[in-house]
Amino acid sequence: MRGGKHLLLLAVLVVSARCQQPKVSVTPNITHLGIYSGDLFYLRCESCSSPVRWYFNDGAQAETSERYKITVAHPGHSGFYQCECKGQKSERFDLSVRGYLPHASLTIATGQPVMQTGGSVILHLENEGGLQGWNCWVYRGKDNSKKIGLRLKDNESTFVFQPNKLEAPETTFWCTDRNQNNRSNQVTVRTSGKRVSLQTCPLPPVAGDNLTLRCFVCGKDEFINITFYQNNTAIEESSSVTYNFSHVTELVEGSYKCSAKFMHKAPTVGSPYEEFSDEQYVFVQVTPVKANGSFKYEPPVVAVVIALVIVLGILSAAVVVYCYRKNNVTGPVYVELALGS
Repeated sequence: MRGGKHLLLLAVLVVSARCQQPKVSVTPNITHLGIYSGDLFYLRCESCSSPVRWYFNDGAQAETSERYKITVAHPGHSGFYQCECKGQKSERFDLSVRGYLPHASLTIATGQPVMQTGGSVILHLENEGGLQGWNCWVYRGKDNSKKIGLRLKDNESTFVFQPNKLEAPETTFWCTDRNQNNRSNQVTVRTSGKRVSLQTCPLPPVAGDNLTLRCFVCGKDEFINITFYQNNTAIEESSSVTYNFSHVTELVEGSYKCSAKFMHKAPTVGSPYEEFSDEQYVFVQVTPVKANGSFKYEPPVVAVVIALVIVLGILSAAVVVYCYRKNNVTGPVYVELALGS
């Protein structure tokens, strides 16, 4: 009898240990919709409290909190993640980041990616296949995602709406169809009480495109100059509030911020002073092409092969036409090209 009690107690302890095993999850929960380049999300180590050890493809990470933030997702984040606390290690959590954007587009129509606390933005949703049954969602960093109901008319493919005021430090928006099989890209708007903010495109710039960083300055005092920083190193100091990159490459990737040096307006007396913006991370996306309703990367080799086929076709046609004219042959002249699959 006593032996049976011991076995029962052992079974309870085993089950309890399994229940306490940490588990990796994603917030906001968008994995069933696919994770795309530029997305923001958190990996959470459930049933754990800090400190936590995080692993990516078996490699230890520097993050030690129970939430592991991915600020700007890209295919390099694809792999498996695990977390460990109190000697317990979670099972592998597989994550795949698509190197392209969803077909539906969500953009900021009015406002900036960084707003003053209490401000608001107007968002623009567009989907070529129509928006019937679509809704939008908002995630404010800690709570569960909340639905934004849209009052859509029939056959609309674009819609403009204004969410509630921005009070959280970071607010992420995206939209989905009725069955949550398709979604738009995310738009993340950050708030700041600072007078200086760095503004950039909320979506990752595409390799080869131009990129403009803007140092937004508000306040009554006049600023003397603006300094832009990449990875805490000054890259430009001038009176211009913009800094331009032409034909961006992966070398542009990194953390950026700006500072403004102010001069007090008369009759206030005082030395010039400097204020810094919060940092913004810039990730460069590979060149996309449209494929199956989405934007997807296509290796340049394919484009080269297609170009060669076209050139060969033109040369072949020129040869045939030349021979035809030389021999004075009558009838239609054409060339059949077999294109490889």
